[in-house]
Amino acid sequence: MLALAACGGGPAPAPSGLTASTDIAASGATVTFTGANLGTGGTVTIGGVPATASSWTPDSITVTVPTGAPQGPQQAEVTTGGVTQSVPLFVGVDFPAGTLEQLAALALPRGTAVRLGAGRFAAATPELALDNLSLYGRGAAATTVAGPAWPDPLYLNADAGYDLVLADLTLETGFTAITATPLVAPGSLATDPDLSAALLSATGPADLLTALQATPVTTLAAADGSYELRDVNITPVPGAPGGILATLPGFSGVPEFYGGDLRLRGVTAANNDLVLYGGVGGDLDIAASRLQVGGAMLMSMGGTVAVDASTLSAGLETMSEGLMLTGMRGIELTGSDFSVKDGDLVVASGYTPLGGSYLAADFTVTDSTFSVTDEDPADADDLGELTLGLGRGTATVTGNIFKADRGMRVEAVVPGSLAVTFAANTVTAGKAGIASAWFGLVGGPMQVSELDGNTITFLSEGVVGFEIEAVGPSGVTSFTNNTVTGSGSGTALTVQQGSADMAVYFEATGNTFTGFANALHLAADSAVDREPFTARINDNVFDFVIDAAPKTATLDNMTVALSDLDATRNVWGTNTDAATVAGYVTALGTTEAGVLEVAPLTLP
Repeated sequence: MLALAACGGGPAPAPSGLTASTDIAASGATVTFTGANLGTGGTVTIGGVPATASSWTPDSITVTVPTGAPQGPQQAEVTTGGVTQSVPLFVGVDFPAGTLEQLAALALPRGTAVRLGAGRFAAATPELALDNLSLYGRGAAATTVAGPAWPDPLYLNADAGYDLVLADLTLETGFTAITATPLVAPGSLATDPDLSAALLSATGPADLLTALQATPVTTLAAADGSYELRDVNITPVPGAPGGILATLPGFSGVPEFYGGDLRLRGVTAANNDLVLYGGVGGDLDIAASRLQVGGAMLMSMGGTVAVDASTLSAGLETMSEGLMLTGMRGIELTGSDFSVKDGDLVVASGYTPLGGSYLAADFTVTDSTFSVTDEDPADADDLGELTLGLGRGTATVTGNIFKADRGMRVEAVVPGSLAVTFAANTVTAGKAGIASAWFGLVGGPMQVSELDGNTITFLSEGVVGFEIEAVGPSGVTSFTNNTVTGSGSGTALTVQQGSADMAVYFEATGNTFTGFANALHLAADSAVDREPFTARINDNVFDFVIDAAPKTATLDNMTVALSDLDATRNVWGTNTDAATVAGYVTALGTTEAGVLEVAPLTLP
């Protein structure tokens, strides 16, 4: 018998069991990884940055944390034999206990991430500054960072080139300011020479300042630096009258702002004694956050403002501005809830309240809810108005729910080309005790606006109004397929010429109006050499009693030569005779007889 035996080994065992000698290491420190079958070479990265190995054996690898590795929680990855293993590694330093003064005294290198222990880290020194540090707690219920009581500030300094984080902790604030250490010299804002120039922080590079001074500006480089609040709970210092979180070092003199990007991720606040002032040079981005505060002014002086899947509410009734969101370079609000109690709510793109140039800024608001109330209509403060301010660019407002006790206006706040789509929204305006409310659009030159498929309800005497300034036939405002319900009084549809040198081109088709006293009010400028006024109001239903003037229409300054008013094919209450409907028109100013065409009617 002949027996044959095969010789030779199988595949090499795969690397496995990777662990690290520590879970935290500063830049320049050494870390040893151990495991099985690690071979004699390969690659190691920390936070995606290659690390140099000083020793590599099959069961041990020693590397130096590279200087360029990002700070904070990272992944250390070891690749050898075609297999990649990873372990968590915090790049930074531990500060398990102590005061904020003791932390500042360590004079850690700028950009260092500090891992705080469980407990309270408080500051008692007025104007204490933490110099470009990221702070990571052990969870909002476990770690608290506390500034001194108002008005003594705690400065969280953030300068150019640093991406800093405040995470996993509770911030107790009297007055906490995220601000740069030095400030660049101001420049005059070209569009408003009477306005104090805005100082931009060192994180706002020169191109940002230049962009704000130029008119117009279509592009803008991002600011070099960022500050992120992540899974942070914000609350006033116990026993303090209130608290402020701001991105400016003070409230007197020329305004000074942090020039980088500001991000809020998973941030919570639930106290009407808190006020947020966020003015930044870069982008302001809020996601998955719930901010219930007394009031908030959140502005991007040279970037965009974005809010996603968040709740922002202002409930301090003595703060009339309530809630303001302005993005010089754009607005994007999606899937969020916004509310103001006894105040006003403003969302605007393309400009800021401090002035500056006007950028090409898109405006997007989708699938969100807005509520603005006047808690005491008898106090005559006239609060409870919602304003959407639109800059140059494209505005898309769809699928939202709006409720405003004093009314809502969609306004072109800057001149220039603008395309507006306002569709499939639900709008409720008015309240018992408030005499009248308004929903409408105030349009600027070269604007094309489409309002389609909305449901609009007035709980006070209401009016759907348009103040239009167009340039050429391309500047058309159309109001189509909307359902509008009044409270039994007011005028269903008002169109007004914004100025004598701007033409009006307006279309209203397929709408249903119920619960009004009057159907139309069309008003042209009184100047004899005004631009034309054109209105096409067709195939609508005015489903209320129309039996006397001015229930069909009030016409201001409508001359035949400069007016083209077609209101044919409409249902006018229960009327069946065009001459009767035309007899319910009131002519004011220079209006000439027969300028409004109503025949033929559509029978009810």
